[in-house]
Amino acid sequence: MDATSIDSFHIRQHGMFVYSHSFNHPQFTKISDDAIRKQLKPPAVQGAWVRPPYGAVNAHVEQVVHSVGMKIWQWD
Repeated sequence: MDATSIDSFHIRQHGMFVYSHSFNHPQFTKISDDAIRKQLKPPAVQGAWVRPPYGAVNAHVEQVVHSVGMKIWQWD
């Protein structure tokens, strides 16, 4: 396997964490449910955690993210 074929599954299998930050960084609080879901599917990095762009989160965004089996990660 060369560097271009390593995917997030391979990375997780080797004990590393993978976080998504969406595909092209829209503000999740300003887009539709379907648009959020599309941001969290390939070619975006697939993992169990997502840090919404700009830290833009509200209860609705949390519900959509959780509905696809992901959790939100925020930092200061």
